[in-house]
Amino acid sequence: MKITKYFFAIALILLAFAGCKEDDLGPLSKKGSMPQKVSNVTVKARPGGAKFSYNVPDDDDLLYVKAVYETSPGHVREVKASVYVDSLIIVGFGDTKPHEVKLYAVSRSEIQSEPEIVMVTPLTAPVKLVRESLSMTADFGGVTVSFLNELGANIAINVIVKDATGDWVTLETFYTDQKTGQYSARGQASAPAEFGVFIRDRYSNYSDTLKATLTPIFEKQLASPAIVKILASDKWRTADFYMGYVWERMFDKVVDKSSTNMAHTNVGTVFPVSFTLDFGVASKFSRFKYWMRGLTAGENQTYLYNSGNPEIFELYGSNVLDDNFANWTRIAEYKIEKPSGLPLGTSSNADIATAAAGLDLTFPSNTPAFRYIRWKTTKNFGTVNYIHIAELAFFGQ
Repeated sequence: MKITKYFFAIALILLAFAGCKEDDLGPLSKKGSMPQKVSNVTVKARPGGAKFSYNVPDDDDLLYVKAVYETSPGHVREVKASVYVDSLIIVGFGDTKPHEVKLYAVSRSEIQSEPEIVMVTPLTAPVKLVRESLSMTADFGGVTVSFLNELGANIAINVIVKDATGDWVTLETFYTDQKTGQYSARGQASAPAEFGVFIRDRYSNYSDTLKATLTPIFEKQLASPAIVKILASDKWRTADFYMGYVWERMFDKVVDKSSTNMAHTNVGTVFPVSFTLDFGVASKFSRFKYWMRGLTAGENQTYLYNSGNPEIFELYGSNVLDDNFANWTRIAEYKIEKPSGLPLGTSSNADIATAAAGLDLTFPSNTPAFRYIRWKTTKNFGTVNYIHIAELAFFGQ
């Protein structure tokens, strides 16, 4: 009797395996006829592309409409649109020449209609529109590039320099979708050099290159300053700081562990919040870099452009220590802008990249030489009653 039961169980297992087969992930249906073409097609040219409007065939088996085209010889692109909409946008052209686009109606069986062939003449591509706005000027330790990107296109700004052998080499590449802005490429000697800048997009379109022979302005990174600990209205006492995160941590040259290597005042700090730096001798300042908390690998990056990171602050200069701000020279007020404009707690890749590189802020060109620099934070990004700064670095001569 037991033997009969065993044979019965084995038979059931064999039947189960026999009934198993690999899933077919092909079209939803293998039957059907060729769909009709889209009709009444109209075209509206756009920068680097076009928008098609059309009538979709009255066919319950229709799944989507697609456009097939070449942005350049050998570079074929496809764009698909649901059957429930009556328009489709194509992008990626880098010129204003006529281009052939084939529109297909496609069924659930992946059977496509005969093509509806339409000629498109795109408007000027974003890479060329941005190129028309470019300017490049000598700056401290390098060059600064200014641009307009009114369409908010995703672009790469490539700064190049001619090396000692006469070859062009990449100095910096900046990725952005900002509508306006400027970037600085530094680390160059104060000697005449040939610089260039061009624009590239994700579709491998390139602008021509703006070239200029420029002489970077001499600068060097200044030695880390000391914290002045005698001014009554400044924050400098150990009791002023959260868990010992004192101002000196802003000059430890560590920016990738900003959850611990930072300065952090106590909860309940009264604004404005000031501290004073002693550079030892009067210095001519060119710029400074400010790294926010929130750059630690794996750390919750909602701290960036948020929480206690200073958003609006003022710098003052003097060659004599005095607690009264009235006896200091106000150098400038700075307001940090998030590149993407996204709300608090949300940052784009461009926001994170900008913060990771350090916010590059300049002194007015007519700033006198000062030994002491006083920082006064009037507003942070969040609604918290404390501030934190990961790192600072000052440059000049």
